[in-house]
Amino acid sequence: MVHPNGIEVIVVAHGQAYLIDPERRQLLSVFGGGIYCVLPIPSAEILVIDNFGLWLEALGKAGFLWRTRRVSWDGINDLREVEGKVCGESWDVVNDCGVPFSVDILTGEAQGRAYPFRESL
Repeated sequence: MVHPNGIEVIVVAHGQAYLIDPERRQLLSVFGGGIYCVLPIPSAEILVIDNFGLWLEALGKAGFLWRTRRVSWDGINDLREVEGKVCGESWDVVNDCGVPFSVDILTGEAQGRAYPFRESL
């Protein structure tokens, strides 16, 4: 897929992302390690990355923009863009069900996640 900067290309294989300069045919960097899904959001010029099915990150033209807190115990499904938000379902291991959540595309603020958040952690 094309990087949001419109120059480089990102190839994801086995959870690892490779940033490539296609003009020079050169590997520029490697990141990830547990990438499950990448959701392009052309209107915001970002790629939203699902890491290990636990949290999301946004990659913009100049680099990473935000990272959510952990939103799921073990898995994120049905990731999609809806009216300026990334929406999906996070797995709640305690109740054995999916819980809807949303993330603001601009700020990375998550609402409605399955994974409990405590200030003290």
